[in-house]
Amino acid sequence: MIKFESINKAVCILIAWLCFFSPLSQNGVVISTKMTILLWGLLLIALALNMYTCGVKNIQLVISGFIIAYLLCATLVIAVGDEFEFSFARLVPVLCANIICIIHYKKISDVKFLIRLFDFIIVTLFFVNILIFVHNAWIIKWISNNYTQYFPNITEYHLSIMKPLGLFGVHNQAAFIYCGLYIISNILYQYTRAIRYPIYMIVLLLLNILLRSTTSLGFAAVMLGIFVYTNRKSKPLMFLSVCIVSVVVLLFLQSKIFGDYLETLSNGVNGFFPRYVEGLNGLYKNNIEIVKQFLLGIGFTIPQNNTIYFADSGYLIFYTMGNIVFAITFYILFLKSLCYEIKSKEYRLFFALYVLLMELGFVSFLALKTICFYWLMYIYIKSFENEQGKIYDRAKKYKFKIN
Repeated sequence: MIKFESINKAVCILIAWLCFFSPLSQNGVVISTKMTILLWGLLLIALALNMYTCGVKNIQLVISGFIIAYLLCATLVIAVGDEFEFSFARLVPVLCANIICIIHYKKISDVKFLIRLFDFIIVTLFFVNILIFVHNAWIIKWISNNYTQYFPNITEYHLSIMKPLGLFGVHNQAAFIYCGLYIISNILYQYTRAIRYPIYMIVLLLLNILLRSTTSLGFAAVMLGIFVYTNRKSKPLMFLSVCIVSVVVLLFLQSKIFGDYLETLSNGVNGFFPRYVEGLNGLYKNNIEIVKQFLLGIGFTIPQNNTIYFADSGYLIFYTMGNIVFAITFYILFLKSLCYEIKSKEYRLFFALYVLLMELGFVSFLALKTICFYWLMYIYIKSFENEQGKIYDRAKKYKFKIN
């Protein structure tokens, strides 16, 4: 057991590094194929170790096997050649996402280790964002060089207008992870009653609002909802929660940031409405047409002429890869895993809402950092809840050890 615990702690450190600190670019250019293979290889090793120490869930394993077999069939139906080519960049992320959903997670009993790791991550992110707000030249250059995603100069531009991207390169990933850290902070506050966790939550909410994107607006609403919901049983705290939410909303509506959000919602091809209303006849038109041509989807292939849009919506990308069968089956796999692993009904709901909202604006189950963060969320929730689905209240026991 001690051996397994040590392995799981080492795995936890590795996936935290992959999620928060691993490079995304070199000198502002997306990292090389060799570096990409190395990072995904480390993730696969970590997953293999976790499966060895924790085991897998049989029903989810069967569903996962069906998903992989289905996508392989879809791949074989397409004549790989002039128009399509097989891509490990599609196979490996789907494989990793499936493994995340089939692992039978075990608690890490050394909660002080988890608390210290979390505090280190939070303090580092806050420090980086403070330097972004004061427009420190060194941090701007360092983040632009090492954490740019997708297009050159995009991260540098967002940093120039002081968006608190942290170490994530793009605002949708930053918003997603800040919201997840907010959920973990809420758990740790219930566990320790340490005052630093409500402070973390307030700062994370502000960071999300200041990101000024459609995704961050949605997650800010989720964070406020969680704040009210978790304080609902105490009338004084409930009253205080409603007052705080009302003040935040009023200040938001009166600020310039609200105008930025209105512009974002309908701006170009990146706004929510163009993406999901106009996008079906624009951005994703070719995706829908190609599924009409290949009814099973395109599987693990990509078109060589780059006519398919492979960003922004997890639902539509999964539809492109495996028609409605893949999309529905995978999310069922995820939700079954959630129900099996997390006993707490409220945190199961938070986690599900959080993930399904993210899929509206990002292909989170195909990205390294977001896959790793899902894994961390499982570990933290599993380690801090009891068999009845309640978060342990260890405030008295850890009063002098943690605070």
